[in-house]
Amino acid sequence: MFGIIKIILGLIFLGMVLGFGYLWGSQKSYSIQNTLNMMRSELNSKIEGLEQGLRRTRMRMELMNARNYLVSAQTAIQNRNFGEAKKELENARQGILKVAEIAEARQKQELTVLASAVQEIQKQLNRPNPPARVGVEEAIRALDQFLS
Repeated sequence: MFGIIKIILGLIFLGMVLGFGYLWGSQKSYSIQNTLNMMRSELNSKIEGLEQGLRRTRMRMELMNARNYLVSAQTAIQNRNFGEAKKELENARQGILKVAEIAEARQKQELTVLASAVQEIQKQLNRPNPPARVGVEEAIRALDQFLS
């Protein structure tokens, strides 16, 4: 009789040990999964921040290129090389529009206005006595203000 009770108690004890082992093992895997999910979310937020920084840097570089085109156009106007000035102004306008495509809504509106101002300067170059130099200087100042 004692032998059967010992066997039954042994099987109950073995079942409890196996059950606790299973619970303990599954809890470890849950904590590992939880840690992995936290690390994944942190990594995604860092990647997002880096992508935003990269986008801002690319926008800034493109705007600096547009500014350089405007300065070249200003020099071409001073040298009365209106064909070269038109090309430089078109390059500047295209660069500004490229940045406007990826910019936020407020910045997009400002850049679109600036691009249309550059287009107006291009139209002024078609006139016999172009007053475009003042317009180019204003566009450069507006771009400098946007960059700062």
